Amino acid sequence: WGRAFSAEVVIYGRCAISDRKEVSVSLTALDVAREFMIDQADQTGLVGQGSQGVVQTMQRVIDEIASNLGPSILRAITALEAKVSRFEITVKGLRSFRDFRTLRDFLEKEVEGVKSVRQTRVKGNMISIMVEYPGDEDAFLEEVLRHENLPFPLDVVKTEEGEIVFNIR
Repeated sequence: WGRAFSAEVVIYGRCAISDRKEVSVSLTALDVAREFMIDQADQTGLVGQGSQGVVQTMQRVIDEIASNLGPSILRAITALEAKVSRFEITVKGLRSFRDFRTLRDFLEKEVEGVKSVRQTRVKGNMISIMVEYPGDEDAFLEEVLRHENLPFPLDVVKTEEGEIVFNIR
């Protein structure tokens, strides 16, 4: 699911409430790009009195876990961001949303190293996308233009302002 939503980190876990009025929560943080576990934390708490006791205890336990997992997640994200470049590309000449999906799928699945492709703006037949790639713009463009499965013939223009434009023919 992390890749489907272009997430850098996924947190999953479980919660159980015992007969002894004890709440147990276990959460695991996963680095989506590098496919490994960042950290895991378990915590238990006794349920207080009243109808809100279980909910309050779960919240307190989850808050404690979050304070334990937070620094590990931040270190993992910082290390990942230090290695990944982000750049915007304007795509001109798309005829349909299906063309955009085809291009996005090609970039995400066929171009080695692409971490994510996100649509950032739409105007007429132009779409702007944000690409995360572990190299610079020139290495990315070379990888795209030399790819044997390029879905559309396209011209690449790099403007004086540094903007990258894909003109689909």
